[in-house]
Amino acid sequence: MLSVIICDDCCELNDALFQIVEHYFHQKEIPVLIQQYDDSQKLIEAMPAFDIMFLDIEMPQYDGIEVARAFREKSSWGQIIYVTNYAQYAQKAFSVHAFGYITKPVNEASIRSILDEALKYLEKKPPRDRFSIMTQQGVKHVAIEDIYYFETYERKVRMVCKDGKYVFKGTIEETYKKIDQSIFACPHQSFLVNFLHIDFLKGYDIFIDNGDLIPISQKRTVAFKKKYYDFLEDTYYMI
Repeated sequence: MLSVIICDDCCELNDALFQIVEHYFHQKEIPVLIQQYDDSQKLIEAMPAFDIMFLDIEMPQYDGIEVARAFREKSSWGQIIYVTNYAQYAQKAFSVHAFGYITKPVNEASIRSILDEALKYLEKKPPRDRFSIMTQQGVKHVAIEDIYYFETYERKVRMVCKDGKYVFKGTIEETYKKIDQSIFACPHQSFLVNFLHIDFLKGYDIFIDNGDLIPISQKRTVAFKKKYYDFLEDTYYMI
């Protein structure tokens, strides 16, 4: 079941969006849970999981950009669609990895069109699978999208993710066999990198969006870059 959030402090627009979105998914015969919020602070406090979010930009307490940043700190999953009166907010919207924006007054055609695009993207994006490891503290479950990379560490493997670093028994080769190989690749025998968190490539270096730098071995450069650029081409909606 898909999860859709609508957050707009204008109740009339909020309800109009609800009706359009509900009708859209009903026609598509896609199960959906739609949650409505008219208060950005309550939305941040609840922090519900979502696949698609319609988010007003100008709201009391927290504006839409601040709301998006709060959600992105927790997870990169989910498509944020801004609903705004002002086209000049588009640049800020994309700075927090928004999927797109539509201008008010909204109409059913524009909503249906952007939902079509969002669904195409969600079909391509890797599922919210978890990767589980055994650490000294016990079993640790981490969402695939929250993992930056794995690295060889004192004859073990260290997983670097959004909430910290965790060491577990194994090798990079064994880890690669257990994980989604469509979004991970080994640029070096000692590293396994998540394409979702590559900021950019430069020469023989990979710049990760958490600020870390990972080397690409010369003999793996061509194959690694090809796989990465193929990934970008297949998932261009996320850029």
